[in-house]
Amino acid sequence: GGALYYGLRADLAIPQVATQDIGKVAAKLLVEGAPKTATGPGNAPVRIVQLAGPVDLSLNDVAAAIGKLAGKPVKAVSVPLEAMKSALEGMHASPDVAALYAEMAGAINDGRMNFTSTDILRGTTTLEAKLAELHG
Repeated sequence: GGALYYGLRADLAIPQVATQDIGKVAAKLLVEGAPKTATGPGNAPVRIVQLAGPVDLSLNDVAAAIGKLAGKPVKAVSVPLEAMKSALEGMHASPDVAALYAEMAGAINDGRMNFTSTDILRGTTTLEAKLAELHG
């Protein structure tokens, strides 16, 4: 088997979105226009949306999908944030970037960073479809 290590709690499902869905939604909003629901720089009206995939996913879900594609079990392993930071630096992330990723994971884990927008646009690309595309 294998393991997928990350600083998030393994059972915590969060919104995740494929890059092609970001592009599709952005293009649609630009072409069709969108009602403005907030104020941006210079008091310009803007619309703030949360993009998400078809379903929220946990580290356990991602590990299971990778395992299914690989044909062997993959276990999700939550690691301490300092270990995550060190691993990212070991993969040549700058210390600042590694610290920001660790801080983000900690904020998601303890609820300081939450996804509570009422304006959620969900893409259509599933994790399984994206993994199959990347696996080629």
